[in-house]
Amino acid sequence: MEIIYNQLFTVFGLIGCACYVLSYFLVQMELMDGNEFGYVVMNLVASIFMLLSLTQAFNLGAAVLQIVWIVISIGGIFRKMRKCDFTTHTSN
Repeated sequence: MEIIYNQLFTVFGLIGCACYVLSYFLVQMELMDGNEFGYVVMNLVASIFMLLSLTQAFNLGAAVLQIVWIVISIGGIFRKMRKCDFTTHTSN
């Protein structure tokens, strides 16, 4: 049972890694804009999964980086939501 539990957190790390790589790839191939809501969400999901994986193999530097990434992503989401509300109200 412990092996399955540990493998689950390895899968979390791989999902996080895939989200980071996919979002970066999409931006570099100009299939996604780095300012798009989807890009910010993909980075938030990636950092959450990476942070979860670090609960099994902790590394302080990596954990701090993921926490900072989460805070920046949440800030970007709120900024985009506020900007969307502002443009909706001014266009009426």
